[in-house]
Parts: sequence; C-alpha cells; structure tokens
Amino acid sequence: MIGEKQEGLASIIGCKFKGCGHELIFNTSTKTKGLTGKMFWTNNLAAVWGQMTTGGGFNTLEESLSVLNVLVMTKQSFMHTEQIIGKWWWSVLEESMKAAGRQERQIAINKQQHHHSVPAITVIVDAGWSKRTHKHSYNALSCVGVIFGKETKKLLFIGVRNKYCAVCAKDTTKEHECFKNWTGSSSSMESDIILEGFSKAEEQHGLRYTSFIGDGDSSVHSTLRENIKVWGHAITKLECANHAVKCFRSHLENLVKDKPQYKGRNKLTEAQRKRLASAVRCAIIMRSNEVKDKKVNKVAAAKALQEDILNATLHCFGSHSKCKPEYCKTVRALQSPTNTNDSQQSDILFSSGTDSSTDTSFNSSICSAGPSNSTSQASSSLVDCCDEVSNDDPLDALLLEQQMAWEEVTSDAPEEVQLDYSLEPTVPLDQQMICDIQKIAGRLAAKANQLIGNFTTNLAEGYMHIRSKFDGGKQINRSQSGSWESCCAGAALRVNEGPEWGPTIWEKITKCTSNDTFRTVSASKNKILAQDNKRKATEEVKQQRKRRRSTPDYQQGRLDYSRYDNKGPNAVEVPTDLFTDKLHDLMVKYYEAHVKVTETAYQNNGTK
Repeated sequence: MIGEKQEGLASIIGCKFKGCGHELIFNTSTKTKGLTGKMFWTNNLAAVWGQMTTGGGFNTLEESLSVLNVLVMTKQSFMHTEQIIGKWWWSVLEESMKAAGRQERQIAINKQQHHHSVPAITVIVDAGWSKRTHKHSYNALSCVGVIFGKETKKLLFIGVRNKYCAVCAKDTTKEHECFKNWTGSSSSMESDIILEGFSKAEEQHGLRYTSFIGDGDSSVHSTLRENIKVWGHAITKLECANHAVKCFRSHLENLVKDKPQYKGRNKLTEAQRKRLASAVRCAIIMRSNEVKDKKVNKVAAAKALQEDILNATLHCFGSHSKCKPEYCKTVRALQSPTNTNDSQQSDILFSSGTDSSTDTSFNSSICSAGPSNSTSQASSSLVDCCDEVSNDDPLDALLLEQQMAWEEVTSDAPEEVQLDYSLEPTVPLDQQMICDIQKIAGRLAAKANQLIGNFTTNLAEGYMHIRSKFDGGKQINRSQSGSWESCCAGAALRVNEGPEWGPTIWEKITKCTSNDTFRTVSASKNKILAQDNKRKATEEVKQQRKRRRSTPDYQQGRLDYSRYDNKGPNAVEVPTDLFTDKLHDLMVKYYEAHVKVTETAYQNNGTK
C-alpha cells in the first residue's frame, strides 16, 4: 500500500504490485447520487441516516465507532449530510402527502361529501413541542403540527415552527440557511400551524376540512373560524373523548386538592375519582355504539349522553333513581321479575335524615349545577352539529374492557356480596361535594354533541410517539439548526409508508437497491410488530390485562413496597458518623428541648 485518503467512513487506497510495479487505486465505499444530483459516499450517508432514525447524533456515532477503532467524519461533515438527508426526506414526504390527499378526495367524492361542490372531509389535528413543558414553563423553542385524514389515516399536512437559530444568535450578518420562522409565544405555535394547513387544503389537495377532531384547545377552533375565508364559518370541532375524560379527571383531582375536606371514606377518594372517569368514558362508548349500529339517531344519542354524564356522579355514589337500565346493574336487578323489593324502594336520592321535600329540592339543585345551558337547551343545539361521521378507528383494548366491565368499575362492592340492591345510598352524602362535582360534570356534558362518535386523536398521538424516537426522546436540544425539521420529516415518512419505510425511501432517494441487511431487518421488525398486535387482540391476553388491572398495585397506581425489604419507605438510610463531643452536644440539646433536664441535673442524677 502506497497511501490512503480518508473521507469520513470511506477511504481511497492506493497500492503498488511488487512484481510488475503496476499501481492500483480502489475505494472502500461506493458513491451514491441523491435527489440533488451530487455524489456522496454511501458509507457516510448510511451512517448519518442510521443516527437520524434512532435519535442519535454526531457524538453518539463518534463514541460508538471509537470503541471499534474506526475513525469518523468531522462534525461539520456530519451536520451537512444531516441537512441534505433532511431535505430529501421533506421532498419525498410532499409526494406522499399529495398521494394521501388524492385518496381522501376520492373517498369524499364516492361518499358525496361536499361543501359548495368541493369535496369535504374530517381530519385529525394535534401538535407537539421539542421540550417537555406540559403544565409548566411553556417555552419550547420548536413545535410541530400535523393534520391526518380520518379515512386514509395518513398525513396530509405537517408544519414546523422555530423560535431560534444558532447562526443568527452569533452573527446576524452571516449568510446562511435560517430555520427561524416564529417570533410569537410557544403556546400559539399550534394554532398557527393548523391554520396554515387548513388554508392550503384546497390548493394542495382540492379539499376542504369542514370538521376536525382535536383535544381541548379551543383557541384552534376559534382561530380557524376567524381566519379561513369562504368556508371558515362551516368548520366544526369534534372532541377527542380521551382528552375530554382526562380533563374531567384532572378537574376532580384539583377539586380534592383545593378542598381537602372531600378526602376520606364515602367521599371523593382516589378510587371514586377513577370510577367517575371510567363511568363517563364508558357512557361515551355506549352511546357512540348506538349511533354506529343505527339504533338511535345522533341527536337522541347526544341528549342521552348528556343525561348520563350528569347522572354519573349520583350513580357512582350509590344513588340510582335516575339511572337507565342499559348500563346500571342495580336498576336492571330491581326491574327483574324475581326481585320483590321494588315496592320497598323510595324515590329519595339521599338518606340523610331530612324530609322528602328537602331531598327533592336538592335533587333539582344538583341536576342544574352544570353550565347555564341546561340539558333541554343543549339538546336543541344538537341539530346544528356537524354531519355524521362514523368512527372506524380501532378502540383501545383498555377502553373495550372497561365497557365490558361497566358494572364492575362503577360498583363500590364486589360482585359476590352485592345482593341487596337499593336505589338510595347506604350512607349520607356531602351535598356540597356533590354539587361541586356536578359543576365539573356539567362542563363536560355541554360537549355531548361533540363526543358522540367516540372520536380520538390517537393517530396524531401515535405520530408524536414515533417522532420521540427520531429526536431522542426530547433529551437533546435539536432546535438550534435544521435537525428538528429532519426528525419531524422522518417520523412522518415512517407513519405514511409503514414500518418498512427505510429501504423504500432509500431506494427512492438514491435510485439504487438497498442492501440485503437493511431490507431483512426492516421486514423482521414489521413481522414482529404484526405478531405482537395479533397476540394482543386475542381474548386470552385481554383477560390477562383485565386481571392485572384488577390487582391492588395497579388500582393504586403505585408499587406495593411492602413486598420489598429495601425499596421505597423501607429503604435503609445510613446515618452520618459523629465525633464524641458533637454527639454529646446534640444529646444535651435534645434533653433541654424535649425532656427539659439541665446538664447539671442530669449529672447529679447520674451520680445517685
């Protein structure tokens, strides 16, 4: 060998034969032409590609290869290659989103869903930030927003906002590609991204997004209605059932935190708060299934759901006078022909020792403790709700099992001991506590027309989960250059193209076949994922999960440290060693503070 020139993970080696003196030059890596037409060493592209898809960076690659005694490319070369791959990903992603838009448009035409002769669809929207700032700080430097088509379950739009550029922060006069595109607050990034996606819907896909499924962020809806011209007034919002119940549970937690007197037995305990949230969630599933099975119309189902939510508080605390037999086991048992105690049941809601007039007035007060728009007023507005949209998304296994176990999760007593059914609670209840809970339930009941359909933003949440793999779980600040954009684009391709997206996108970009190992690993992961989903769908696994959730450890939401000798409260702490004089001073102070014995008296007592 007469010489070697290294270019990252590729080398140009020159050698000379001793016999004939002929010189030969060969490369340790092939060259690949990307979408830009420029040639790149395949080894360098593959190394950076692998780090980008696993949440790593230059430091991770350098440390990993140093163990193998392999020299790596320079940091500048790594960052340049990372930006090039990111641009390629964005280019391919635009084509993928246009193809998904054409599918959504054709489905809307086939279903005859139009708004002023333009195909109209329902979309799912959400946003995620580059930093964990939920319920605190709200100062993330970057945000990504996504819009999914409900029918194709594919990404139609993705937008990124950045508040920071590392080059601009050092030298604003330097010529560079600036990624800073936002100067407002971090919390307002989501509304701006979703607004951009809605504004470009007709131009990009020939569609109008007349309804969207989102979480509890009301500012997005108002921003769309105010800023989308021509058809903004027709945009309706469908509430994510998961987020709605989560907010309901959070309000209950805050209520107990603000009013500690509601803690304790027969009050708003942790188990009771879980039971209330589960009752509401199961009611949403039940009424949505009625509409899906075409047993009732959407207006009637929304009205029934509103009544169920308002009655959930009384039901969970043992008052079943207003419960419906569809979901209440106590009412079904009392209505059965074999029950002989029907004549003995009273209509009094609370056994508090007061007369019937007092109980009746209290019943009226708690039923009207919600918002100013009562049940009758809210039901009249249900006619204006959006067009019926069926929910074809698969339900989460947990929610399905909650629905199957409705009576169990909403009952205070175990099945085998619940023999004496009664319409009234066995103990007096705190009326003020019930009223406070009803106020929280009333705010949720007002959204009943938006909850019918059991819609969720699981598609968007799934994208955020996949993106966390690309950005390293938000542990690295990727907002200083184009790294954050590249992570978002890679996750979007993974969602639209499936688990085997890697070899497919590599071949589209490089115009050459991916290696056998790359294809084998991707196919293996796809197979494992399919087998895992199939296993989770079996009845045996569902029953195992159900039994596991019924254990005390799972219900308490924490480990039972009594099983461990040296964990949690049972952990043994080693005290700090003290000198003799220091220990004597502490002993004297303790006696003076707690026993009130002076040192002289202590010494005199010791001599006796």
